[in-house]
This record gives sequence, structure tokens and C-alpha cells, in this order.
Amino acid sequence: MKKLIIELIGSFFLVLTALMVTGEMAPIAIGAVAIAMMFAGGKISGGHYNPAVSLAVFIQGKMLRDELPLYILGQTGGAILAAMIAGVLAPCALPAITYTLVSPIVICGILCEFLAAFALVYVFLSTAAADSTGGKLAVGALLMALLAGISKISGGGGNPMLATGAAISGVISWGNLLLYSICHFLAAAAASTVHTLLDKEVVSGEW
Repeated sequence: MKKLIIELIGSFFLVLTALMVTGEMAPIAIGAVAIAMMFAGGKISGGHYNPAVSLAVFIQGKMLRDELPLYILGQTGGAILAAMIAGVLAPCALPAITYTLVSPIVICGILCEFLAAFALVYVFLSTAAADSTGGKLAVGALLMALLAGISKISGGGGNPMLATGAAISGVISWGNLLLYSICHFLAAAAASTVHTLLDKEVVSGEW
């Protein structure tokens, strides 16, 4: 189950970035997310995030027969979930200075900030917290990709300090700052829980 969840999380953020980031930044953002997620999940699942890669690994005899469909299930599930979230976020734009709790734009912003904060904390705990230089670079690459994808919607960057700067500069309202900060802390707690469940020694064949 751990490997399936790792593949689902990585595939989700990879596909979500591909759907949300457009223009010249798209290839860079997608590559950055791929690097970050490979650093975060590679030691557990191998960080495939691609059914074709999983098939190749299986053909080479480096994956159990029962694992291949579960990898593909996780990857496909992540892609489907990402497409659904992208469909919700696509019509949204950067929120105005004033807001209401039920505003669709504010709801989109809250969702963006939760996902961004979750991804950042998840990757940090999986990589940079272990004092890995590569892990720290992975966190930086992920932040760049997230900002490219969510800044036009939420403006908070998945970080209470970035959101505070956005509020001071008038990009978002102080009300949004409060909502975003709550989301950041909830996302951090969720990411910490997921990391604790996943980041235990995995033996061959364990799910």
C-alpha cells in the first residue's frame, strides 16, 4: 500500500502541474516537480510516476508480478484526481483584495494553498530534513513549480510567510491570509502524518 500511495501522490502533483502551468515555464515546472517527487518517493517505490517506466522495470525482473497493476492503479488514480482538481481550479483567477468565505475564487485559493503546502512539507520531510543537499534543491525546485502553477490563483505560495508578504503588498486580502495560514498548518499536519506512515523501512513485496 505504501508504494501505491507514493505513486499516487507523485503522479497527482506531476499531472496537476502539467495541467495548470502553461507557456514557457511549463516544461521547467513539470521537470522540477518530477525531480522533487523522485527524491521524495524514490527510496520507497522507485519514483516511477509513469506506467511505461513501471512496465520496463517489471520486464527487467526488478518488480514483483503483483506489484505492476498496483503501481499502474496508483499512477492512474493520481492522474484522474489531478484532472478533477485542475477542472475545479481552471476557471479561477487571482482573488481580489476583498473576499467572502463562499466566494468560488477564495475556495480555489484555499485548495491551491492546501495542496501547495502539503507538497512542500511532504517533500521536505522526505528529503531535505535528512540533511540532503539534493533534497534541499528538490524543495526549491518544487516551490518554483508550485508558484508557476498557483500564483495566478491564490498568490500565497503554500507558505504563511509568502502569504504574509502577499497580504502586505496588497496581492491578497488579510482575510485570505488568515484562511491560507490555517490551510498551511492543516496541510503540514496531513503531510507529516502521511510521511510518518510511509517513511518506514519497506521490505521487498511489502505494500
